[in-house]
Amino acid sequence: MAERSYSVWALAPADHPGLEEAASHLLRDYGGPKFEAHVTVLGGIALAREDAIAKLQSLCRSLPPISYRLTGVDHGSFYYQCIYLTVDPTPQVMEANAKAQSVFGQAPAKEYMPHLSLIYGDLSDEDLNSAKAVAEKYSQFYKNSEFVVNKLCLYETDTNDKMLTTWKRIAEFPLEG
Repeated sequence: MAERSYSVWALAPADHPGLEEAASHLLRDYGGPKFEAHVTVLGGIALAREDAIAKLQSLCRSLPPISYRLTGVDHGSFYYQCIYLTVDPTPQVMEANAKAQSVFGQAPAKEYMPHLSLIYGDLSDEDLNSAKAVAEKYSQFYKNSEFVVNKLCLYETDTNDKMLTTWKRIAEFPLEG
């Protein structure tokens, strides 16, 4: 079977304070595709679908629930890191990424920056700064807040599809470690 591109996501709770409001405001003002709020545990996975699913299940059997703490707002110069919330890189968060790299057979990344994107896009510097200011208006709801993830999801994520029309959840498994 042909290889596809996958990512392992830790989904934020849909009702986490401020996330939906901030993302909706940013999408309304700056455009871009809508997606589920998540922290990418590992991306750029090129495998056949069945292999990716089996590896996700193996990973989930080895990990306990993961606590994520949101620490602030930032922006990047990369489409998929346009406006995002920074995540405290605790040993538990970093270990989840390291185990995922091992299970999926990826070489250790130079630097894993856990984050939760609010919008994807190619914004001008001026728009990046104003969008960051919009996101910061909601920070009273999520800054230093935490959520616990009890499952991980496998998403098909073709990074050439910037409107995410082909992105879809393929599998999910509870964290049992």
